[in-house]
This record gives sequence, C-alpha cells and structure tokens, in this order.
Amino acid sequence: MTWRATTETGTTYEYDGHLVKITSDGGEYSIKPWLMMSAPQTDDLMVPWAYEGWASGEYKSPWRSRREPVVGERFYVSGRDEWRISTPIVSVEDSP
Repeated sequence: MTWRATTETGTTYEYDGHLVKITSDGGEYSIKPWLMMSAPQTDDLMVPWAYEGWASGEYKSPWRSRREPVVGERFYVSGRDEWRISTPIVSVEDSP
C-alpha cells in the first residue's frame, strides 16, 4: 500500500512501498523505514521505546500497530539512523 499524508503544519509524508519521503519547509529527505506507526495526539507523547517493556515487546502504550497514518493522530517513522514524529495528520490519500 502506498499513501501520502499531510500534517497540520503542511509537512507531507509519502510512502512508496520502500521509502518514506518527508517534505517540509526545511527541505526534503527520505527514511527507509524500520518501524512506522500511528500514535494518538496527547500532551505527554513519548517515543515508543520510552515505555516500560518496549525492548521485550510486552509494553502497553497508546501507540497503534497500524503502519499507515491516521487522521487526527501523529505519525512516527524510524530508520537506521534517524526518526521523525509528525504533528497531527489532517489528510491521508492513496498514492498511485
């Protein structure tokens, strides 16, 4: 599945099946995703590895196992050397 998501700040995250291309006012770059997930909008949002039991896979967190962004939630993507978490997603559409 390929998709394009836009955040409330206008940044786009576009997944082509292999890379996530992130385009914002600061430029454009890509991440080969090792991990992608959607997270609800909260005041105390933490990265997934901050939760107890993350390493063992037994953690309980609000993070979803969905690999696609969800409107109204934040989107997290990480690769080998970097990670990004978005502002809330306002639209998601299928990419050709």
